Amino acid sequence: MTDSQMLEKTMNFFNGTNVNDFWIGLTNLISDGKWTWMDSTKVDYTDWTSGGPQNDVNGNCSALSLTQKRWNATDCFQNKPYVCKVAENQTSQSTTPWPISANCSWPFIYFAKTHSCYGIPKYDGTMIFDVAQEYCKGISGFAASVHSYEELEFVRSLVYLIDENTAAWTSGGYGDEEWRWGDGTPWDFNGHR
Repeated sequence: MTDSQMLEKTMNFFNGTNVNDFWIGLTNLISDGKWTWMDSTKVDYTDWTSGGPQNDVNGNCSALSLTQKRWNATDCFQNKPYVCKVAENQTSQSTTPWPISANCSWPFIYFAKTHSCYGIPKYDGTMIFDVAQEYCKGISGFAASVHSYEELEFVRSLVYLIDENTAAWTSGGYGDEEWRWGDGTPWDFNGHR
């Protein structure tokens, strides 16, 4: 069955429900802003709505619209129905949602590219930079350092979950005539694309 046939069958499954769209396994968070399937298969078929995948500023994951019958780039942290793909004659082994990490507990979320957990463990409004850094150290962590566009978008999406109109501190600071990350990692990404 081709990808387009599979998507047509899935749309028929949701037809007549209150579902407007559902997740398909395409994201641009894995491969430096390039759209890739979660299972690493080659993207040999696309069906974006007009405007392409740039139609949502926070759109790093893809959903299939039942009304438009096309893909939309949308915020990865929206709750939507989803479709799982398994090999033929395969039985389900687990109901654990992606991303999987046994080492992250709520409210932290695992980001596979950095093998790290990110979260906003306490939100009582805003904090000054030094207090935010100390708070993170107090829970055996650091305020986030950002080393790629994907990591930047992931951190932004976490902040957006709390308040879409706010910003968040990272561990970056300027001292001794150079920028530094609070966790000691190199300053190798400037946040601009």
